[in-house]
Order: sequence, then C-alpha cells, then structure tokens
Amino acid sequence: YLDGGYHIPTAHPGLNGELDPTAYRTETFDTFSLQTSTARSQGVAEGSRIDGDAFYAWLYPTLCINRYGDMMDVNIIEAAGPGHIRVIFDYFFDESAASSTKERIADALVLSEQIQHEDAWLSDRVQRGKASLGYDRGRYVPRVELAEHHFHKLLHADYRREIGDAVTAESG
Repeated sequence: YLDGGYHIPTAHPGLNGELDPTAYRTETFDTFSLQTSTARSQGVAEGSRIDGDAFYAWLYPTLCINRYGDMMDVNIIEAAGPGHIRVIFDYFFDESAASSTKERIADALVLSEQIQHEDAWLSDRVQRGKASLGYDRGRYVPRVELAEHHFHKLLHADYRREIGDAVTAESG
C-alpha cells in the first residue's frame, strides 16, 4: 500500500491500465501519507473505476482511505495473530452521481475484490521472501517508498517511546 505505486504494473494489470504511472505522487505529513494519481488520458473505459483521479491516504497506524472518482472505500487493518492481519472494508458511493447505478456499484465491488486478492497474493510472497534465509534487509527505493519509510519512522518512534516507558516503570 505504501510503496509509491510501483507494485501496480506487476500486481494489478487492470488498475495499471487505468492509472497514469507518470502522474503518481506521494506526500507525507505528520501522521499520514497521501498517494495520488490520475487516469491515463487514453484507454480508460467509460464507467471505469478511475474517473479522473485516484487518492490513497494512510492514517497512522492502520487506517486507509481510497477514493476513485465517485466512490470511496475505507480499510481498517487489524492484527490477527503473529504473522496475520485482518482488513475490514467499507464502501461509499456518491448516490447523486449518474454512474452510481446498482450495476456500477456491483462492478466496483468486484474490481475491489480482485485487487484485494492480487494484493494478498503479492504480500504473501513478499513475506515468504523476507522469512527466507536468503533475505537480508535492504534500502528503501528513494523516489517511491517515501510513505513506507515515513510509516517505519513513526513505528520506530512508538517502539522507542514504549521501551522507554517500560524501562522507566521497571526502575521506578
């Protein structure tokens, strides 16, 4: 989610056909990051999920808000045990938009489900790779993994604070 969109061409062929990779941007703020892109100027089918632009906001630590044209989905990520997460999805559609017909909404939900399966498949393989004996930590990709690096800095600060509080409590 936070990789600056570089997994899209590999993992999401349908979405990749709709987003303009040259327009993908990432910004970080105090406790959230924002990734945006626009639709490709050519080749986007009428009624496409991407109607003009896409917006992906990550609010630290576990809330994602995604907007595509006249629809938005919210994802809440929860720990579900060691090495496992659960993602709760909720969808919102602009009922006043002409494209928010029952058929359009059903199609958008099918596309969303497909993207979730593609992400789960990719995430599983990344985690397997990181757990292998051949993996050694690497550097961030400077121009694209800004949001991922930002998330890890926030997480690191929380860990340091918790460890500091635990040490203080033990010595007190």
